[in-house]
Amino acid sequence: MAADEQPDAFAAGISEGSELIAVGLVAPDGEPGSWRIRGMATAPRARSAGAGTAVLDALVEHARQRGAARIWCNARTPARSLYERAGMRVASEEFELPQIGPHVVMELTAPFGRRPLGAGARAGVLVAPDAFKGTIGAPEVAAAIAEGVRSGGLAAEECPVADGGEGTVGVLLAARGGALQTAASSDPLGRPLLAPWGLLSDGRTAVIESAQASGLALLDPSERDAERSSTAGTGELMLAAVAAGASRIIVAVGGTASTDGGAGALAAIENGGGLGDVELVALSDVEAPFEQAAALFGPQKGAGAESISRLSQRLDELARTWPRDPRGVAMTGAGGGLAGGLWAVLGAQLCSGAEFVLDALGFEERMRGRIAVVIGEGRLDEQSLLGKIAGAVARRASAQQVPLHAIVGANALSGPGRDRLGLSSVREAGDLVGLARAGESLARELSTGTLDDAGYQREVTTLRRV
Repeated sequence: MAADEQPDAFAAGISEGSELIAVGLVAPDGEPGSWRIRGMATAPRARSAGAGTAVLDALVEHARQRGAARIWCNARTPARSLYERAGMRVASEEFELPQIGPHVVMELTAPFGRRPLGAGARAGVLVAPDAFKGTIGAPEVAAAIAEGVRSGGLAAEECPVADGGEGTVGVLLAARGGALQTAASSDPLGRPLLAPWGLLSDGRTAVIESAQASGLALLDPSERDAERSSTAGTGELMLAAVAAGASRIIVAVGGTASTDGGAGALAAIENGGGLGDVELVALSDVEAPFEQAAALFGPQKGAGAESISRLSQRLDELARTWPRDPRGVAMTGAGGGLAGGLWAVLGAQLCSGAEFVLDALGFEERMRGRIAVVIGEGRLDEQSLLGKIAGAVARRASAQQVPLHAIVGANALSGPGRDRLGLSSVREAGDLVGLARAGESLARELSTGTLDDAGYQREVTTLRRV
């Protein structure tokens, strides 16, 4: 029956300008006291900005005020979290709707009362920042923001993340258990150092960050030399892992000082007797192919135009001699081409570091039912959209329609870029005190439903009949 044929039917929507970005309808379903929500739809770019939540809350309130004893809907399984935040619970086994996909029945039953913020299946905010590169580690960032959120009156769970670069070892050890190890290695210029790596609790899986032995952060700015720098130290850590009994090695390749295509690591491994039958996984923090490594990342490693040309030629020469050609293959440009070398010569599996880490953390389940997710990194810019953890979290938040907020060291992302991530707000904070204050400010605004001028503002509360 159409809405205009049902006096109690109510449709609500949210518009930005002339565009309708979220809509839904609630109406009696024919059973005494039972109301059904249907037609819930949110524009993809608005899914993590709270638009769907605002519409759903309006529909529930309309039915409640008219004496509903039960409010229910058939919800897409990936969007279950949206309904849980409204206090609804799963009331059926998962079932398939033809040409639509898996669904569950969600329901809310009287007495309803006034639902406190976050009173669904799991209250509070999920705080999921990356490290602020070279300054504050991800666990410390998460702890500071979460402390502020709690001071602002909301619950918070700390969930530090990484994207296949700095901090990956610590995040995976925290998620899977295990112990930090150390091994003698070489820095990018061949100087000896003692570098950390992780052995997970299964006793067979090693996690290595190339940045710990071959990282740009190990060099003074005056020492940066993309042509001289080598990944040999990373290869030495991989040999140490095998010597310790590892049969699976996960290499987070981001953050290197070199653009050697992994030649240094491969030479060190060969000189050390090889890795045997080890399973090798390369975690990439970028999607760039091998041949773009010099042009895209050489400048930050001290390479000028002439150096970039020579580096690109060197990468091409390496690619032509290897069993597999990494050119044109996504993610092989990570770590100055280290990912490409490991893939081409040693048969490494290439994985998005961000997606791998989020899966290891059980991120989907930890996010379910949250009133918001907070991301963070040292600098939010266009690179954040390309294989980085911010984009990966944003996609998952959008799928569950969980509002997404950012607290970052510096924000250089334009309005369209923020729209692509689906950010509800962005705050800047450069130290632990500032991070805590930003978390508290966010919590107070989430509690009151307002956004102050420091945030990226999106109107998600103006509802109208449609």
